[in-house]
Amino acid sequence: MEDRIRRNMTSRGIWSRALYMVLFSIAFSLAKMIIVILVIFQFLSILVTGQANAQLLRLAKNLSVYLLEVLEFQTFNTERHPFPFSPWPDEEPGGEVWLDDYDLDDDDDYDDDYVEPREIKPKPVKKAAPKAKTSAAKKKTKPAPDVDADDGQPAPGDDNSTSS
Repeated sequence: MEDRIRRNMTSRGIWSRALYMVLFSIAFSLAKMIIVILVIFQFLSILVTGQANAQLLRLAKNLSVYLLEVLEFQTFNTERHPFPFSPWPDEEPGGEVWLDDYDLDDDDDYDDDYVEPREIKPKPVKKAAPKAKTSAAKKKTKPAPDVDADDGQPAPGDDNSTSS
């Protein structure tokens, strides 16, 4: 066991991965700052023009994918090194709604994809039918006599004992 720990501690591979992890942590922090700047510019673009900037959408999407790749490497979910050791992500952006000329004053456009929720009615709970009383249940029965554990005879002083 101790030998295994010593091998792991002196393994060149794990220490080079640690160095990559530090470098990708710095890249991750820079990418987060760039995303904040993109968010601000995209918001201003929508305020001024009424639509999103397609180039900013694409950059933000690719930067988001890059952040995911870095996180997967950092958390040991992949051995693939992110950019610059692999190609830069090239994904199609989402946000098609914002690429059209969007009228900010018209609330109807925003709710085009909205589906009114249905009312869900609870199912009625069926009550169990009462059990029918049997004729045996109607008969009055005498309680069983107490039996002495030693000899199986009714206990002395038991009122319910029957004499033969």
